[in-house]
This record gives sequence, C-alpha cells and structure tokens, in this order.
Amino acid sequence: MDTTRVHYLAEEMPEYPGGEDALTQYLWKIIPSVTGDVCNPPTGPVRLNFTIERDGSVCDVEVKNAVSEPWGRKVAYSLEAMPHWKPGSNRGVPVNVRYSLPLRICLR
Repeated sequence: MDTTRVHYLAEEMPEYPGGEDALTQYLWKIIPSVTGDVCNPPTGPVRLNFTIERDGSVCDVEVKNAVSEPWGRKVAYSLEAMPHWKPGSNRGVPVNVRYSLPLRICLR
C-alpha cells in the first residue's frame, strides 16, 4: 500500500478527538485569537483544506478566501498545532486523508 497517497474519501474518515462538537469548540477558540482587530473582525466564507496524516497529525493547510494573508497564515499555523485526530483508514489501515471544512466567519 502506498503510504504517501492522499485520499479524499476513506472507509473510515478521520475524526477530531471528541467529535464535531469538540472541533467546533477548538475553532471558536482559535479564530477570535488570530483575528487581532476586535473592533473590525473579519467576516465571510472561508474554506479550510488540510491533510490528516496516518499518524493523526495535520499538515498542508490551505486557507481559501482568507480575509488577509497574515490572518490566513495564523489560522494555518493554529490548525497545524491542533491535537492529533483519529486518522482515517481503509480496511483497518491508517491512510492520509484530505479534509475540507467550510466556515462562515461572523464575529460581530
């Protein structure tokens, strides 16, 4: 099996520790902290694309439609530092999985 291949679907998709609610809480924690300018917070749609590796680590983060390049870099850094996920798997074997997460930022 090719251990470097990145899958877009897996028999068992990756899961953030604690599930979707815990992931939402993590995002609610990091998004305001990287915003900085609380008087004029960013708003609008953002797409977070990243790979969850076979060991559960997060890499290759892309922030699409970021409100600014520095803001996108801060979000990417925060995502790469997130706790390890339960990796995706095919036939019980962990695989790299590309994950896409659409968000609507509205901090007002």
